[in-house]
Amino acid sequence: MKLLLILFLIPFAHAKFSLEKELQKEMPLPAVYEVKTPFGNLNIPSADKKVVSQSLGEVQQVVSNIGPVGPFQCFISGTTFSGATIHALKNALFTGKKDLQLLGIHSVKTGRGKRSPYTSINYLYKVVSKNTIGLVKIYIANVYDHNIRCLHDQLGYSGLTEQAFLTVLNSFVPKVGNYDHLKSNEIFRIQIQGAHLGHSQVRKFDLGNGKKVYHTHLLMMLKKPKIGVVFNDSWIIQEVNKDEKVVKSFYTTKENGVILNNIVLQNTKGNDYKVNGLFQRKKVQGNVSFKEPFFSDKKMKEMLTKVIKNKEDLEVEAYDASIDPLKVLKAKYSFMETNEKRSKIKLSLDDMNFHIYFKNKEYVGMDFVNKIFPAQFIKLK
Repeated sequence: MKLLLILFLIPFAHAKFSLEKELQKEMPLPAVYEVKTPFGNLNIPSADKKVVSQSLGEVQQVVSNIGPVGPFQCFISGTTFSGATIHALKNALFTGKKDLQLLGIHSVKTGRGKRSPYTSINYLYKVVSKNTIGLVKIYIANVYDHNIRCLHDQLGYSGLTEQAFLTVLNSFVPKVGNYDHLKSNEIFRIQIQGAHLGHSQVRKFDLGNGKKVYHTHLLMMLKKPKIGVVFNDSWIIQEVNKDEKVVKSFYTTKENGVILNNIVLQNTKGNDYKVNGLFQRKKVQGNVSFKEPFFSDKKMKEMLTKVIKNKEDLEVEAYDASIDPLKVLKAKYSFMETNEKRSKIKLSLDDMNFHIYFKNKEYVGMDFVNKIFPAQFIKLK
């Protein structure tokens, strides 16, 4: 991938240098111009009316000048694995560059555009030979079946970069594909103690004749012992019938772009399912059977409103390919409280516990009750 790494650097040893002041620099968004690409049309800001758009294999690169010295670069492709593209982009910027010393992640932020969640990661780095410091800001999101990532390599101007990215993200119209069957779109921020880790998106597609498909995507930035920061992509695709019974499911997890799990769950007859695929990079094959119909996550949330109404427990069978693809799990939902129209339910799943939240019968988030990984999923409006 061709990257224009034009560094805007500050000598941090200089007596007058203040990293805090440099990071606070901002300027208004310049005028916006329409750009046509092989993937679709989009708008991008440019201070000098110059926009360069070029194809780099299966990726489209769009570059403009949003005001400061460093160029604003965006890349569009047909992938939907955001973590894999962040990892590849980071490697393209820093791996093998002996003169560049990556100092670490300065900040992470998750938000939502009109149709999609997005996550930004800012990296501080040092140019050793010049004793200077720089900041590269990376923004990433999926729009339908496309991935958009943009970067700006310059200290400060984080607000400007975010506005520029949202301009591109919200204006992008895919050239190919009919998305009229998208019926719902839920977006969540993933965080631990207020620190953003990534995002989640749940989309419902109505295919007609009672058939529906649910697409769930999670992007999380995790820190692993002896490895460091990794980017985790998880996709769950559920095909259901008119009764919300799961007919077929796909479970895929990638870490830094490398597949960990890739499971297919296929209904054979009744409540019996066939399992095929990879689990922890090893081939698995077998069968699982449910005593009751295996319903979609959407159906389960509808059932939980009765738990709130009746203030009673609900015990059902569940399935999570990331825990054990050849095992039917036991799930217990217990009503805890309702306070100012906000209700809390405890979920016990295998040896894990969660708190699930509803407000006015609408699912609004979930907490992992875990000292090691106390993550929260918070719905973004």
